[in-house]
Amino acid sequence: MFNVIQRGMGGAGGQGGIGGQGGLGGVGGFGGGQPSWISSQAGKGGDGGNGGPGGGGGGGAGGPSFDIMLVNSDAGVLLQDNLFPISDSVPTGGQEGQGGLSVGTGSSGSSGSPGASGSIWIFRSCQSSQTCPQDQHCDANGVCVPGP
Repeated sequence: MFNVIQRGMGGAGGQGGIGGQGGLGGVGGFGGGQPSWISSQAGKGGDGGNGGPGGGGGGGAGGPSFDIMLVNSDAGVLLQDNLFPISDSVPTGGQEGQGGLSVGTGSSGSSGSPGASGSIWIFRSCQSSQTCPQDQHCDANGVCVPGP
């Protein structure tokens, strides 16, 4: 065994901006800072909608938290040669940001997504195939990422 690798908590997502009442919507909150040097910055909350009554902005996503991240690689030797004291079942991703409020009925922003977490995460290219594992989707960069 070579290393003991323990991931930290991801930052909390920013709160969505408050919707405008005939004016400009509020600016979404900044994502929470990483609580330690081994954690990740969280996503900014969405800006509130403009107009009257404008919808609230969506909350920011929580920051991710992984022990090791790879791209198009095999994790075989890393799993054998390292100890990961925090189980994959323990969620260490940052908390999602709340959606922004709105004066309009049913116009508040949705909450963001909690940050993904795990011991080893392997990002795979999907640009040509557009196919990803069931719990992932192909993002705009052509990479399979966590979430529906």
